[in-house]
Amino acid sequence: MKLSLITATLLSSLAAPALHAQETPPPAAPAPVPAPAAAPGTPGADANLLPAPAAEVPDGFQSEKERQSYALGSFLAAREKNAAANAGAETPTADDVIAGLKDVLSNGKSQGYAVGAQLALQIRRAEVDVDPEVLSQAVRDALAGTEQKLNPQQQQAVMQRIQNELQARVQAKRAAENEKAKKAADEFLAANGKTDGVQTTASGLQYKIEKQGDGKIPADTDMLMLNYKAQLTDGTVFEKSADTNPARKPFRILPKGIQEGVALLKAGGKAKFWVPPALGYGEPGRPPQVKPNAVLIYEIEIVAVEPLPKPQASGTQPNRQPVTAVTPPISVEIPAKPGEAPKVEPAPAATPAPAPAGGNK
Repeated sequence: MKLSLITATLLSSLAAPALHAQETPPPAAPAPVPAPAAAPGTPGADANLLPAPAAEVPDGFQSEKERQSYALGSFLAAREKNAAANAGAETPTADDVIAGLKDVLSNGKSQGYAVGAQLALQIRRAEVDVDPEVLSQAVRDALAGTEQKLNPQQQQAVMQRIQNELQARVQAKRAAENEKAKKAADEFLAANGKTDGVQTTASGLQYKIEKQGDGKIPADTDMLMLNYKAQLTDGTVFEKSADTNPARKPFRILPKGIQEGVALLKAGGKAKFWVPPALGYGEPGRPPQVKPNAVLIYEIEIVAVEPLPKPQASGTQPNRQPVTAVTPPISVEIPAKPGEAPKVEPAPAATPAPAPAGGNK
């Protein structure tokens, strides 16, 4: 085996940060300050003195091998932990992972054993129900090059069925999670609607006005200057305006619930809105922060309301006066004979460019 699956995976994992480091080189270190020149006759006066390199901060390791081992272990373990979290799986226990590492790295098990362990882990994560003995026989036949019990067409058909089953399982799991999130959103809004000062519209939007404002009421054709913060029920802020100046937002691109909400205010007004999933980002959500069927909580202050800029009609050009090309006069200097001043003869008068076809007669 020229390059095992584990080796290839490890190399590809480690290549990513290396490539990133090449693409974004660290800033150049400042030029070293030369040491003051020694007085003549002083030992080392003629030597090229350089400042000593900065001492490394002690890290408790006795060798570079120990240091690299720790860094590699931290990197790979964090990667597996993140992969498990993204897949919704349990984080592997430290004892199990360490047992597998030592089993292979101590030469107690071969590299092929590590490949088999990785394949088994992938099958476990996919939750595919298999017979270990039959699976083992298939691996043995494939590696030995013996005749397969399934021809390529049969194998492709079986793999397609496995893929279909996995997709159906993922969709069912997603539907269950979406339904669970919707139930949680309904329960949150039901409780929040009973809070003092919170009002609910016919669409289900909840709001609490702090200041009504006295300017223009926002409409679909307006541009809004907003100070705002948008967060989830757990406090996660997924969007906000800058602290130094308001954000410019066209009315029509705001979530449906916020369009309804700001229309309850006037310029200068301020309010808090609780947006149900149906009036926010719904089942699709807005990955990665806004999950499906999430309640959106907005705190908004309308600083100003202005009409949207009118777009220029396509295909039209501003009126321009026709331009007549004129060649500027040129002076030509004639070399003088010895003892004479140079002569300058004017060029012929410029000829105006012909009028464009179809002009006035």
